[in-house]
Amino acid sequence: MRLFVCGIGVWSPALPSWPACKARLAGGAVAAGDIGLPKAEWLPPVERRRATLSTRVVLTVTQEALTAASWSPAQLPTVFASSSGSPDITDELCAALAAGDTQISPTRFHNSVHNAAAGYYSIAVGSRAPSTSLAAFDASAVAGLIEAASMALSDSTPVLFCSFDVPYTGPLALVRPVVDPWGVALALTPEPAPGSIARLDLAWSGRVSSADSACSDVDLEYMRLHNPSARLLPLLALLAGPTAGSALFSATPAGQLRIDVTPC
Repeated sequence: MRLFVCGIGVWSPALPSWPACKARLAGGAVAAGDIGLPKAEWLPPVERRRATLSTRVVLTVTQEALTAASWSPAQLPTVFASSSGSPDITDELCAALAAGDTQISPTRFHNSVHNAAAGYYSIAVGSRAPSTSLAAFDASAVAGLIEAASMALSDSTPVLFCSFDVPYTGPLALVRPVVDPWGVALALTPEPAPGSIARLDLAWSGRVSSADSACSDVDLEYMRLHNPSARLLPLLALLAGPTAGSALFSATPAGQLRIDVTPC
């Protein structure tokens, strides 16, 4: 499967934009201090104040990727991947039920569903285009990228791919430890386009032949291992570099994805 990347968006507390991520991947410092919440500028101020952290991350990285690609979001198919959606909201609902409060807030409930962030995105940009939301535990980002590639190639259309994960809170954090909010978005097209950043060649193997690609930097490797969406850091490292290269991503036990990256 061959795709072209036309725009990239990244957000985490340490890497609050694609330029910051590129600088860090080139050996720069991690962002210091409190950078605040993701801006989520596509949402009106009132909606922004009520938005979950997951939604804010999604809207921030998708806006950055589409702005870089100079694409309009209104008619663009989307794929959203996340291992857990909004686990902070899930914890709040579980805590309320455990305390005997069965009058669950309708707002909290609709924010808990897995495609809530995708819904907020569609409303914010006025999109009625097809949208898929999926989860595959630690392989969610890989599964989402494969789904986005399949959609782009089968329908001969540009696709916006977004992977995001935020930490669990409360007792659930002990069972499923995830560090830092993390989001990445890629504007993908099946044909080269003006401003294309790189060509991606995706090849799937039904077995895991070798270890996944890792980050040489200790801090980045910790992010990669402890947030499902940060598993794409080796791909981002290749997209940030000037030379071609390959990266491996496993979806154990289903198999392994090899991505060859060639700068445009």
